Amino acid sequence: VAEYIAETIDKTEIRSRVVVVPDGEVALSEIFRKRKFQIVKNKTAELGQGASLSLGVLALQQDAGVRAVFVCLADMPFIQAEMFTDLASKIDGRQAAVCTEGTRYTPPALFTRAIFPALISLTGDQGAKHILSALTDVGKVAVSAAYLKDIDRPEDLLADE
Repeated sequence: VAEYIAETIDKTEIRSRVVVVPDGEVALSEIFRKRKFQIVKNKTAELGQGASLSLGVLALQQDAGVRAVFVCLADMPFIQAEMFTDLASKIDGRQAAVCTEGTRYTPPALFTRAIFPALISLTGDQGAKHILSALTDVGKVAVSAAYLKDIDRPEDLLADE
């Protein structure tokens, strides 16, 4: 699943690429390393996605040329490269753009540098949905639920066959 996400991002014009992986995940790290991602090891992965998101944004923040960050999960194998282009087209004049399925916000999402401090402050298993909900003008990209499926176990992937 992670291999697919890495290949999909390779098809985009995203230049600065960071992936946060649990410390010790050698095989997962190698999938992304061979595609020129910066690997950030999360020694406290058990604290949840908020902590991982914070580490990834901290790493990108170091590069003054980075104006925005795409947030994508490595367990969503049906994401399409065009989604990143569509999100970028919706960010103009806004602080964020997000994929939606109905009224539900879901990754991938795009956040401008102005939102980095809020993303860095995330902790625990809290993602960025509450940050998006607090913004008054968010670009939205409607996406079919079929593209947004989250694969947590092998059975989840087989369920679609």
